Amino acid sequence: YILKDGKTRAGSGRPSYLFRIRPELACALGVSVGLDHFRVVGMDGAKRAIFHREYPLQLSAEPATHAQAVVDRLSEELARILAGELPRSQPVTALGVALPGLVDTRAGTWLLGLWLSGIAHVPVVRLLGEKLGLPVFIDDIARSAAFYELHLGHGRGARSFVLIYLGSGVGSGVVINRRIYRGFHGLAGEIGHIEHADNAYRCSCSNVGCLETMISPAGILR
Repeated sequence: YILKDGKTRAGSGRPSYLFRIRPELACALGVSVGLDHFRVVGMDGAKRAIFHREYPLQLSAEPATHAQAVVDRLSEELARILAGELPRSQPVTALGVALPGLVDTRAGTWLLGLWLSGIAHVPVVRLLGEKLGLPVFIDDIARSAAFYELHLGHGRGARSFVLIYLGSGVGSGVVINRRIYRGFHGLAGEIGHIEHADNAYRCSCSNVGCLETMISPAGILR
């Protein structure tokens, strides 16, 4: 499981050894859900992408069925990937899902899909865990992007930073002392839903005046 990667000597005394996890030992799957598609990436123990696919996401005309449609579509393709599209020598140990809208990470619940209508209080962790037999972790798109930058991107050398996300909506991921900050209710960073003065536009969250309606790509185009 562990490989010795060399040794270093710092001052006097016995040398210190560097170790690393065998990268081919196992892998984890990550899913990013968009409005009309989702991406699946597999990463090995060395944080290298060994699998990358993109799939269309088509929803029905009835918003009440959207939640079930998203879960079914994800589990269908993920089950196919687990069954034969990954090296058998690298078993999948966990699944992470980045979701648009509001997410309760602790409860494992997709609170609101916002731009994806019909999504409300969906127990994604439980549903996907039962279907796939894997530990499942969820977060919103902005915090997931901040987590990536913290470990593999421009945030690797920073102790604290804020990532601003501009996609279908607006959000941010806050990193303090090398950890994602979620706040007491798990909604820290939701800057898109701060009220903006002299703004009469209705937001996807149903409130009027949210910053997102002004500075999101859709708001800028309008």
